[in-house]
Amino acid sequence: REWAEMSLLLYAGAAVILVVVYWVFLKPAPPPTPTFAPKPVKFDAIKPRMGAGIGGGSAAGKAVKEEGQIGVKILYGSQTGTAEDFAGTLADEAISYNFFPEVVDMEEYDENDLENEEFVIFCLATYGEGEPTDNAKQMFDWIEDSSNSADLSGLKYTVFGLGNKTYEHYNAIARIFDSRLEELGAKRIYEKGEGDDDASLEEDFGQWKAKLWESACKAFGISAQQKGAGISKKHFVLDELPASTKTTPFVTWQKTVPNPSIIDQKSPKMCEVLVARELHSAKSDRSCIHMEIALDSRMRFTPGDHLGIFAPNDITEVRALVNVLGVNGDTMISLHAEGNSRPVLGPCSIEHAFATYVEITAPPSKQVLKTIAELYTTDEAEKERMQLLGSSSEAGWAAYNDFVKKPLRTIREVLEEFPSCRPDVGHLLELLKDMAPRFYSISSSFNAHPGVVHITAVVTNYRTPTGRTHRGVCTTFLAGLQAGAASLPCFVRTSTFRMPRNPKTPLLLVGPGTGIAPFRGFLQERKFLIDNGKEVGECMLLFGCRARDIDFLYEDELQEHLQVGSLSKLVTAFSREQETKVYVQDKIVELQEEIWQLISTGSVYVCGDAKNMARDVHKALREVASKYGTGEKFITELQTAKPSRYQQDVW
Repeated sequence: REWAEMSLLLYAGAAVILVVVYWVFLKPAPPPTPTFAPKPVKFDAIKPRMGAGIGGGSAAGKAVKEEGQIGVKILYGSQTGTAEDFAGTLADEAISYNFFPEVVDMEEYDENDLENEEFVIFCLATYGEGEPTDNAKQMFDWIEDSSNSADLSGLKYTVFGLGNKTYEHYNAIARIFDSRLEELGAKRIYEKGEGDDDASLEEDFGQWKAKLWESACKAFGISAQQKGAGISKKHFVLDELPASTKTTPFVTWQKTVPNPSIIDQKSPKMCEVLVARELHSAKSDRSCIHMEIALDSRMRFTPGDHLGIFAPNDITEVRALVNVLGVNGDTMISLHAEGNSRPVLGPCSIEHAFATYVEITAPPSKQVLKTIAELYTTDEAEKERMQLLGSSSEAGWAAYNDFVKKPLRTIREVLEEFPSCRPDVGHLLELLKDMAPRFYSISSSFNAHPGVVHITAVVTNYRTPTGRTHRGVCTTFLAGLQAGAASLPCFVRTSTFRMPRNPKTPLLLVGPGTGIAPFRGFLQERKFLIDNGKEVGECMLLFGCRARDIDFLYEDELQEHLQVGSLSKLVTAFSREQETKVYVQDKIVELQEEIWQLISTGSVYVCGDAKNMARDVHKALREVASKYGTGEKFITELQTAKPSRYQQDVW
């Protein structure tokens, strides 16, 4: 028995030894785990340098404030990215004057912290009818609140506003911020600046900031001697990735971690195109698109709201730029902050990056030219010429306007003129303006078409002075889409362009061309109310176009609205059907008595061109009011009523 037990133990021990030998020496080695460690891309010519806190709480790296530096927060309220770009330019200059800047999206800033700040610069855009940008709305509501008792006596500040003089409320947001900050005890250390996007926005900004730092240094008792050229440093590291890397689904920069539960400008939603059709007749030399798009179940809108759409740059332009840069467009890349592996852009190909994330068909800013002249232009004669284009001197502005602004030269066209300037790809992606969404007045009612949104858009296409055919980024993209085979990154932007709460209020709607878009939504909403037993007031629509058989938009629908009563009267102005051109403003004067009966108790809505049509309509209405009422005083009363009885959605 003892021998049997001993034998059993020996066999068991031998088995264990055999298993160990197999696992250690004989088992085939597993295939190596693939490694996707990124390697520096070969054309990344300069070692990245991190800016001081650019991006606030974003993925950008945080520099350390040095002894003797003055902290400055640069808060931006931006709808299209320009105010954000200006904030970045100020941050670059701040460093060269020994300030420690942090550029912060106003949406990510706690306004209660203003009491603890030493210096804040506000870059504030105004859009629409004197409205704050989406990301500035919360702080605007806070600062405008009359019950706000914040003590800002320790805060030094200045403000630069971005507006458009063709709009009624030019730079309203910057003006309100400036006055309210002073009322709350803050000390203005440099005069408020205002830029006009309709004429010379960048030049206005350049002239305003020319003596900014001299005043800021004086206010803080430090030397105003600039150190360095104030160029835009690199904030992100570019990595080259394996060709097999999957492309990111994000169509916007991910400088902050997106909230998956929110659909907005930072996190748009892919929505399927259901209908795409041409609205102009075959006689037209232009194109106007009607599109119907399925919405995510979380997306709703009210007539008068806007649909924001992100569209890619034309692939021909993208490839031309990539070719000029001398890089392989198929190379997979990503951008991330030093010390933070989370990508702020990508992974994607270089071609995809220039197509999706940056504006490449707009003229490059002076700051872009100034930076690439200093860092990437090797020929001295070319460098001197480009430095002039980037200069804020009188000669610099003259050169920039003649060579870049007036002929609408793109970054690609500029680089073609300067063969020795070939910027680093990662840095150029940072320097160029982020791709902005294009906004369209929604041309439908959610109640009439649940879960679907309609838009109406004219395709932009014209020849620039350089001979380049400029194609509108978004409308060109939309024109190439087919229903059922495409999706768009979309989000809804709430507007203040609202129908009266009382549906019995008389309405005068003035919408020539695609200005009819929101009124199509208004009329659908009124028909929905009628179909549900509600009573609606009188409604007159003034519509204008070139000719009935060319570009009379939604004619059949308008006739149907006339039949059911959602539209009381349709007045048309066909400008090309007679020798003397006739426009909607002419119809206002022609029908002045009838118009007065409407507007004396009702509301006026105008949509379309801001520079000419909206002004001429205002003038015609003032003429009517002068004959039957109190003239401009009456118009002002309409505009300032709560809610406003004279609203505009113009561009």
